[in-house]
Amino acid sequence: MSGRCSPTKALELLRPAFEPMDAAAELTRAVHKNRCRVYCDGVLVKPHIAAIARVVPKLADDGRWTADIESTGPGLGWARGLNWELEIDEVMALKPQPELERPWPTVTGSVNWSPPAMLAQREQAPTPEPEPEPEPPSSEIDRILDDLPRRPVGRLPQHNWRAIDAEIARRCIDPKTKRVRIPKSERRLARDMLNWCQRNYGKEPAESDMRASVGAVCEALRPLQK
Repeated sequence: MSGRCSPTKALELLRPAFEPMDAAAELTRAVHKNRCRVYCDGVLVKPHIAAIARVVPKLADDGRWTADIESTGPGLGWARGLNWELEIDEVMALKPQPELERPWPTVTGSVNWSPPAMLAQREQAPTPEPEPEPEPPSSEIDRILDDLPRRPVGRLPQHNWRAIDAEIARRCIDPKTKRVRIPKSERRLARDMLNWCQRNYGKEPAESDMRASVGAVCEALRPLQK
């Protein structure tokens, strides 16, 4: 496979090896390190411009993920919505490579295959350690929250996403019936969460990041809704 593709197509090519948020972060790192070249209107983006570019994922209302590229630097006059393209071969190279099969070991020299020798080797084998006791299962909602995509490892996050995801999940629970009830408008829930962050932390994340988190939590909890 060769040629170029849009950021949305690049996100699809990296799945299911990466979750959408992780795939966007991996593409951003590759663009910064010049391992994945970026084109705008068919023109190769220069390295000092690519170094401040960021791949931004977005969850649409119909449940599909899209991606765009924006600038993280001030006053550059470009943002999302331009004709961005990436090299397909370089995108595919970001996927984890399968581990090569190891060859069977070869035996050199003389080996004593007699039963006494084999029995002695068996007796000298170390006794396997007992398996650890399994941890008690957590609640279904806690398990779902633990399975949500994690933010990429790097700089310390500016926002407490664990607490934010937990608050989103709490707002998806009917206080009367104690059952999962996904709000009809995820956009409104995202705006309410931005206000919640402002009240509790004095700052709020980008609306696109909050909508992505709301979409991910709602998508994970939707199977539990009755």
